Amino acid sequence: RLTASIKINFDRQRRKHMMLNLLEKRLSQEELLRVAADEGWLLSPPFACCVVVFDFSGENLLFLQEEPDEWQAWMDTATDLIRIRLGGFAWQDGQDIAIVKSFSDKTIQTQFNQETLWANEVANTMRDIFRGLNFRMGVSAVQTQIHAVYSEAKESVSVGAILFPEKRIHLWRELGAGRLLLKHIDSEGGKEFVQDYLGILIEKPSAKNKELLL
Repeated sequence: RLTASIKINFDRQRRKHMMLNLLEKRLSQEELLRVAADEGWLLSPPFACCVVVFDFSGENLLFLQEEPDEWQAWMDTATDLIRIRLGGFAWQDGQDIAIVKSFSDKTIQTQFNQETLWANEVANTMRDIFRGLNFRMGVSAVQTQIHAVYSEAKESVSVGAILFPEKRIHLWRELGAGRLLLKHIDSEGGKEFVQDYLGILIEKPSAKNKELLL
C-alpha cells in the first residue's frame, strides 16, 4: 500500500511539474504530448482548460492557515478524482486547480455544448470534495495550444467574476466584448485607455475608489 501511495504521489507531482514547465516555456507542447503518449495519459489536441479558484475569505482562509496538510490532502484528492472521473490532465496551480482535457474536433456549437457539459461535471466533482467551500470556474474555448486555453480559462474566471458576479462558472465564449479588451489590454493603446479612464482611481487608492474601480 505504501509503495502504491508513493507512486501515485510521484505521478501526480510529475504531471504538475511537466505542465508548469510547459506554461513557463521550459518544455514544448510536442515534448509534453510525447511523454503523455508514452505514459498512457489521454492528451491530444484540440484542448479546453478549466481553472477552479477557491474563495479563501473569512473563516475559509483561517482554515487554510491552520490546517495546511489537510487542505493539501483535499487538493491531491481533487486532482486525482478529476483525472479518474472525467479524464484529462489535472494539476494543482498554486491554490487553484487547473484541468486540460482533450475534445473532439467538431463544430463550434457542438464544442460549446461539450465545454458547458464538462464544466458542470467539474463543478459537481468540486462540490463533492470541497463541501461548503465556495469556488468559481473559468472555462476556455476549444483550441489546439495548451498555452492559449490555459490563458483563456484564467482570464475567464478573473474577468467573469467582475462582469457576472452572480455566476460561478464563467465561459470564455460568454465574455462578449470583454474578450476584445483582454486581447489588447497589454498594448500601448490598451494602457493609454486604462490610464485615461481609470488612472485617477488607480493612483489614489481608497475604499470608495475601489468600489468605483470595480
